[in-house]
Amino acid sequence: MLGQTYPPRSIDCDVEVFKTSVPSKGFIKIARIDAHLEKSHFIKSDFEDALPELKKQACLSGADAIIEIQERSSSVLETKIYHVTATGIKYKDESGK
Repeated sequence: MLGQTYPPRSIDCDVEVFKTSVPSKGFIKIARIDAHLEKSHFIKSDFEDALPELKKQACLSGADAIIEIQERSSSVLETKIYHVTATGIKYKDESGK
């Protein structure tokens, strides 16, 4: 968590994903989210593989959306490693809180 905690939402809640932009409405950053995948050298992982875990963690942190997505790939011997970090955000209400 990055500050105040929020109640978790349902694991299958609706989470918006802003891969290259940010939402136009006000928000606060509430959580850092990580997804880590390791697979055989012959099976490549990508963002779509990590997305379900990112969304699940966002829901559990109480986030409405994820932003600031960073992807890293590497390999060790015959293992491909794919790691994604993101920031979970909570939208501000009409009063700006």
